[in-house]
Amino acid sequence: MPDQLLHFATFYAGDVAFLSNVIPFLTESLAAHEAVLVMAPKPHVELIERWFNGTSDRFTYLDMEDHGRNPARMISATQRFAQSHGEERIRVVGEPIWAGRSPAQIREGLRHEACINLILSDVAATCLCVYDSERLDSAVLDVADCNHSHIESDRGPIANSRFVDPLDFLDRPDPLPEPPATASVIEFHHRDLSGLRRSVEQRAVLDGVSPERVRDVLLAVTEVAANTLDHSGGPGVLRLWREASSFILEVTDGGHLSDPLVGRRAPAIDAVRGRGLWIVNQLSDLLQIDTNAHGSVVRMHFDAPRSVV
Repeated sequence: MPDQLLHFATFYAGDVAFLSNVIPFLTESLAAHEAVLVMAPKPHVELIERWFNGTSDRFTYLDMEDHGRNPARMISATQRFAQSHGEERIRVVGEPIWAGRSPAQIREGLRHEACINLILSDVAATCLCVYDSERLDSAVLDVADCNHSHIESDRGPIANSRFVDPLDFLDRPDPLPEPPATASVIEFHHRDLSGLRRSVEQRAVLDGVSPERVRDVLLAVTEVAANTLDHSGGPGVLRLWREASSFILEVTDGGHLSDPLVGRRAPAIDAVRGRGLWIVNQLSDLLQIDTNAHGSVVRMHFDAPRSVV
């Protein structure tokens, strides 16, 4: 195998088909003495664990419903796993999207798949991404198909003629839904950050955000607002609202984010700049970005207690 990323997709309908698609891939890893990272919802993690019955100490499992609530964190988890095994080739089974994911999570899960092709391009990894063809919308499956160079089939890997260059995929217009008319609106300028933080803290407390999460919210919104003032020249506009169980903050400004991978690539230890949106991804349960020549939107979602991966 070449010493670079191989990124496959496979589609299944039901648990039997899931195992039929995944087990041969994992069995190959044992024969090749490769370490394996399995990132899937807990029911599928448990299916794989039961199949191998604890016979492989080279498997590491992550419950995607916990560690993968924010899809952007999956890349960091894979990078750390690869680094922990040095020059050794690794295998990864990932299920970034499943029935029950919100539309916002699905959007970011699909973008995550395109980002893998860029960020992990030089990582010695064979990744198999699994999709539930029975329960996921056909439009989601069509888009997922475009982000994988090969499709795993009964006949083995098949080159995917529908594969889209990841930079082209990430450059597609994909505007975020408009905030509700009931959202609170705050315009902020230079030297306004302390006042902005107080307003956000008051609103978060009123919306029932736990004290621990309020600290995360304040750090995240400060990072994004500071980026607005530093890079776009300001002013910026903050909107806040509650959506189901999520507390959502959105910062808009007139700047343009030219890097489609911003916030997803872990910064170097000695990096002086470039940490802001990566930190926000670690703090939030979901981070969405929409940027074009007319300006940028950065939307942060906070719900369940933060999980660090």
